[in-house]
This record gives sequence, C-alpha cells and structure tokens, in this order.
Amino acid sequence: MLVRILSLALAVTLLGSGAAPAQQDASAIFDVQARITPQLGLAFPGADPALYRYVADAGIGVVRIDAAWKHIEPAPGQFEFRALDRRIAGLQQLGLTPFVTFTSDAEWAVMPATKHLNNATPRDPEAWSRLVARVVERYDGDGADDMPGLRGAVRYWQAANEFMGVNNTAGGWGGSSEELLAYVNLAHDAVKAANPDAIFVLGGLSVFTIDAAAIVLGADMGLQQEHEAGKIRHISRSDLMAGPMREMFENRLKRVLSEARYDIADAHLYGPESRDPARIKALKQLSGHPVLSSECGGPALTYGGGYTGHRHYVSVIERNLNALAGGMRFCLWFGLGEEVNSTWGNSRVQLYDQNRRPKPGVAAYRLLSRLLPAGAGVRRIGDSRAFEIAYDDGRRSHVTLGRAAAATLAATQGGDAMAICVNDAERRQATLMPLSAAIHNCSEDAVVVSGSVPLGLIGAK
Repeated sequence: MLVRILSLALAVTLLGSGAAPAQQDASAIFDVQARITPQLGLAFPGADPALYRYVADAGIGVVRIDAAWKHIEPAPGQFEFRALDRRIAGLQQLGLTPFVTFTSDAEWAVMPATKHLNNATPRDPEAWSRLVARVVERYDGDGADDMPGLRGAVRYWQAANEFMGVNNTAGGWGGSSEELLAYVNLAHDAVKAANPDAIFVLGGLSVFTIDAAAIVLGADMGLQQEHEAGKIRHISRSDLMAGPMREMFENRLKRVLSEARYDIADAHLYGPESRDPARIKALKQLSGHPVLSSECGGPALTYGGGYTGHRHYVSVIERNLNALAGGMRFCLWFGLGEEVNSTWGNSRVQLYDQNRRPKPGVAAYRLLSRLLPAGAGVRRIGDSRAFEIAYDDGRRSHVTLGRAAAATLAATQGGDAMAICVNDAERRQATLMPLSAAIHNCSEDAVVVSGSVPLGLIGAK
C-alpha cells in the first residue's frame, strides 16, 4: 500500500511540474469488496437458496423471483408455500429485497386455450384475486397468517409480465384487452387489500415492445427480431404505424398503460445500450408513472453484437447507469447463471458461466455497489456516455464509457484529475492515470472512473 501511495504522489508531482505523468497498475479495481445496495438488482437467481450468496457477494440488493399459481395452489383450495417460503427466507437472511412476479399457470384454474402462457386467462377471476391476496397476506409482515420467520414485509409485487402478444410464453395474453385490464386490476386490488403499503408493478414490456413504442413516438432507430443467429426479421416504421401492429399499440399497449391500476411501469432493457434513454422516455410518456426495469442485460448477440468478457463488464456498468440516470428505481439483471433459459440474443448476459465461475460483469457490479450507496444520484452528462454520481456529502464520482465520453468529462472536470482506466476487464487490465492521458491511452471501449470514491477503492487519494 505504501508503494502505491508513493507512486501516486510521484504522479501528482510530475503532473504539477509539466512532466509526463506517471501511470500505475490499478487492477485492484477488480477486487473491490461489494456492499449490498438497493439500486442494483437481479432477476431469476434460481430456486436453490444456497445460490443466493452469489447475489449478495456481487453487492446486488433486489432480487426477482416468481410466485407460480401451479405450485402454490396445485389443486383448488390446496395451498403449498414451502418452496416460496424457502426462497423468501433465503433472500431475507442475506439482507436482499424480494421482488415477486405472479404467474397464472395452474392448469385447473385457467382457460385451456391459454394454458401455454405464463399469463393464462383465469377461468374464475375471483379465484385469481383470492390467490394473489393469499400470497401477499403470507408475506405482509403484519403478524397475522405470516410465513414463520418472516423478517419484514415483501413490498414489490408484479403481474402480467410481457403481456403483449398471444405467443409470448414468457408472459403473453390470450384474451381481450378488457379481460387483461380486469386481470391486472384484480391483482392490484388484491395486493393493496392485503398490504396497502405494497408496491404493485405492472408487467414489464418486452424489449421489442418498448423499442416499437419508442419508434412510434419518434425515436430514430431500427427494429428487428433475431431468434437465432442469422435469421433476422426487420420491422419498418411504416409496419408499426398501420395494420395489426398499430392496432395493438393503440388498443392494447396504450390502453393498459393508461387505464390499469399500478404504482410503477416496467420495461425490459436488452440489445444496444444506446437505446435505453429513448426507451425510458417512451415508457414515462405512455404511462405517466414512475419506472423501473424488472429485466435487463447485455451484451446482446443481436444487432450485430457479440460477447466478450470486457463487453460484459461495460454492459453492466452502462445499462445500470442508463437506468438510474433515466429515473428508473433499478434494473434487474437477467439471470444468475447461464443455465437460466433465455432467448438466443440474451444467452450470454448472465453473471456466472455454466461452471459457476464469475464473468467480468460480477466485478462491475461490485464496483457499482461501492459507487452507489443509498441516496446517491446519477445523471448523464449531456447526451454522452459520461455519468456523474452525486453523494449526500457533496462529493462526486464520474464514470465514462469510451474515449469520446472521457474527453467530454475532461472538458468539464479538467484533464489533471486522476482516473482509473479499465482497458480490458477480462484480462484485468486497469491503469491509474490523469484524464488527459486517458483520452489518448485508453482503449476505444474503456471504462474510465474518477473521483475520490473510486480512487479510494484502490488505495489512491
């Protein structure tokens, strides 16, 4: 540590004298000890609570799990809570916040024509309402009919995941828009009746849906579907503005977002990170509600993308900062391990590989967990890939993605400020240098962090 501090002092002395500044290794940035933070989240940690320590070790604070009707009430009036109890208890024991998404998938309880969907249409809407109320009551923390050992109320509840489309087995909806509104509103009212302080989140919009909505509202970007490598379907703006797609936009999407009862709107963020600001803007405009993302991830294999360990690291940093700078409460990263089922385009976004080895995104989460204590605010600097994180005590940290963003930051902060340049997260290559040097010496897709908080994490002042 003494050698590291002396090296930094030499760098500052040389910089002040006009000499070429010294640089030093900053690979300690990959070994930061995480702190659990409520501004970071993960979706689908698996059913085994023994895995949840991996989530906590990454500094992630909010975790999405499912409450499946078919498991909780396998036959009418026969309730089985042991599996859900284990998952809730496993999260709470580690200080993690559960975020629970309902699925209506009990075959006995739904219309046969829709049983292939996670949001199958209930035969009896009142049975759906009773199921939701029964589950929320068990985890509301009021001392009556609670789960044994419950450590606090579960506040986040969601229904109607990816409700657009009749063939979307991740959610979908096979009935009418009126039936969908009734389904959502019954769930909302049952949640609030059981726990008035609960937060009800409307089912998340798929990335295809939110991209289409953003384009209809004026965003300048293309739209495609690629379910497997090389098989691409392109959708034009004119396709979206006429025919069945326009009908779905007007009479399903806009209607549900404007007429349903909910507290927070939700859009899933995948694909190019550059699209996130337009997506968040569209969701806010259409819903008029606070927003979050119950699924996010990258790098995507679609839109010409590919996977590298460094891109995984960059995507975790940029996607989370995009969400927070856009006013989202958090985004929940898709999948703890690669065994989680996903689309082809999102098959590499999970945080651990199939051998339970951490991918570079885990180090990115640990860094973010230290940069984002409770109360920290995030803003984007202009339209760049540069972000400022503000703390309650007046300090600031800055994170930039790529050389151009580093140049933007240097123009506002001054080139003399010291920064950590993460050139290749997969190979643990990171260097401490002045911002003026980072503009020229960092790789084209480097992550550059500056400010007293990140410098302090590697022992620099």
